[in-house]
Amino acid sequence: MVTASARRGAAEMPVPPEAAQNIRRKLDAGLLPREVVGKMFTGFGHNKRCDGCEMVILANQVLHEFDTPDGRIVRFHLGCAGLWEAERRRRGWLRPSSPSEDDRGSLSREPEE
Repeated sequence: MVTASARRGAAEMPVPPEAAQNIRRKLDAGLLPREVVGKMFTGFGHNKRCDGCEMVILANQVLHEFDTPDGRIVRFHLGCAGLWEAERRRRGWLRPSSPSEDDRGSLSREPEE
């Protein structure tokens, strides 16, 4: 089966088995934020580490990233972003989105050097 992302040239990354546990541990320790303040950007990776699983997000893999209030940039693989969001929802931290917030995933920005 060929997925839509594979047809567009994006490589799918299998989520490492320990990714969900790592994300839960990082949320517990305060190493991952509880929420996105501002906009979340999507695009392709630029060989930076995923804050969820610690593996590099390659240039042909989908990237989700956002800035934190303290100036950090949080980066996730597509699957790790889903795990992070699911865990926040499970914990009751994810507030319902408004229609204007639903558009945030369609934005992209230039990769930092």
